[in-house]
Amino acid sequence: RKLWKPHQRAFFPLGPDDPSLVLLRVKPERAEYWERSSGAVVNAIGMVRALLTDAPYRPGENEKLVLNG
Repeated sequence: RKLWKPHQRAFFPLGPDDPSLVLLRVKPERAEYWERSSGAVVNAIGMVRALLTDAPYRPGENEKLVLNG
């Protein structure tokens, strides 16, 4: 209830008392992200090429992070 905001009723019409509504707390230790260097069509072609050739798909810049927290 402490985190409930009225606008969330658009997604959860029964409100904070909805028995199927749960709140998860996630504490990640590592993260990885990719920054696409091209548009969606070029990336789709790259994925298909990787599937057909068994080569790894490399969509663009990649970075791994260790999160402290």
